[in-house]
Amino acid sequence: MEQVTIYSVGFVLFVYCLYLLLSGPLDRQPYRCSKCGFETYSELEATGHEKLENAHKVS
Repeated sequence: MEQVTIYSVGFVLFVYCLYLLLSGPLDRQPYRCSKCGFETYSELEATGHEKLENAHKVS
């Protein structure tokens, strides 16, 4: 019975990792700034770039 449980857990982990692999990198769209052409796949960089662009408008 223990061996079946180990295989079941391993199979679930394998399917989950496969799901993460296929849903993550293949699904991402690049962010491109329409003003300067800055391009990135990182949401964090895109948010930081937008904040910098908005800061330039204020000052």
